[in-house]
Amino acid sequence: MKIRQINIHNFGQFHNKSLSFSPGLNVIYGGNESGKTTLHAFLLSMMFGLEKTKGADAKSDRYLLYEPWNGAGFYSGEMDFDVGEKSFHIERDFHQTKTALYRQEGSEKFPEEYVAPQILFGGWTRERYESTFCIPQAGMAPEKELIAFAHKNQASGESGEGRNLRVHQSLSHLEERKKETEQELYAEMEKRSYQIEKLQVERELLEENIEELKETMLDEEMADEDISTQTGGFSKLAMVLGATFLRKKDGVVPSKEQKGVKARILEEIREGELRLFNVLEAQTELEARTDREVELRQYLSAYDIASRAIRALSGDGHEDFAERVTRRASEILKDLTEGRYDGVSVNEKMEVSVSSQNRTFRPEQLSEGALEQIRFSLRMGLGEVFTKDEPMPFLMDEPFSHYDESRIRQALRWLSKQDRQMFLFTCQERKMQYLEEMKISHEQIRLEGN
Repeated sequence: MKIRQINIHNFGQFHNKSLSFSPGLNVIYGGNESGKTTLHAFLLSMMFGLEKTKGADAKSDRYLLYEPWNGAGFYSGEMDFDVGEKSFHIERDFHQTKTALYRQEGSEKFPEEYVAPQILFGGWTRERYESTFCIPQAGMAPEKELIAFAHKNQASGESGEGRNLRVHQSLSHLEERKKETEQELYAEMEKRSYQIEKLQVERELLEENIEELKETMLDEEMADEDISTQTGGFSKLAMVLGATFLRKKDGVVPSKEQKGVKARILEEIREGELRLFNVLEAQTELEARTDREVELRQYLSAYDIASRAIRALSGDGHEDFAERVTRRASEILKDLTEGRYDGVSVNEKMEVSVSSQNRTFRPEQLSEGALEQIRFSLRMGLGEVFTKDEPMPFLMDEPFSHYDESRIRQALRWLSKQDRQMFLFTCQERKMQYLEEMKISHEQIRLEGN
């Protein structure tokens, strides 16, 4: 799959924004709160949809977090993309939960049953896609869990009875770990949900107050047009603000006082809108799950993927899954390190080691930069093995935070040579400079904020 273009009609801070992407490396650059996270979420939402959540998850509902900041009545977008040799155009209305899919823009519309991402994207759900192809900053590596369980399920040389017992034991252990992880994730979400709920209440109160102030201003302006006919009493504005206004014998409010009242309303509106903007920004910051939430969700998805992998590998005639992943990860690591490390292995205890010129190194012997290179290689290897027939795009959020200049340059060079589409989100200007200096072909998207 390759994403060619998106049109954001209204989504979070974006309004009527169009972006085009290359089939290779795309670099999305911008400072904090420029919209990188929102753009990341929009791409996922166009692929897999965005619906209101019920139950415990509702408090941290992504649907609410990305509602249009400008209060528009429509909440939607479009995306042009390719799957294999075929081109598609998809339109999503998030307010009404409606989706329209076309073979290409302007062509005949597909029946609704073809819109499901499980059909359109080869069986990938949002959670599985995020755990495999969305690489967070300094992200954990649940792929080690997957590879470890695949190791435990090696079937060669075992009788059918012994193989079935091992498969059953592995799947039972996976289910136990999954339940424990779900409980911890729920507790972690509750902490963040409380803050989000408070902000949502404040947002609604501010929006209501601003609207009332604007209506009051409008009423007062209309009253000014025939104020000379007023014979006494207080205006609606005076009642709202609780102010006392002296009137002359003929009942006319002095124009100076009128202007002062309007100025006070305008000031309150400006203050309210500023506070509302700050609340919206705080909501945007809270839209990002905590590091622990990200880790737990990745593990949950990894358990699910591991279960499928174990079942697939339990039959005769299948090449060992772990061997395929580690072999590809070793090739990637060798390229990233320019031959310094030439092999990756993960044992049944989920312990990672790397080899260099017939020497083996454990994680505690390596720098944080080297460990990130290993995790990155494993994640890329996992994604490539799973989607050999139809490559899916990778979405990476500052994956090289502990890299030195040499490592960053080599990683950028490696990314630019890959056949699949890559999205690199960054706030570091130096990455942009390296790309220019090395003359690496890429599509550059700069976000300046809204």
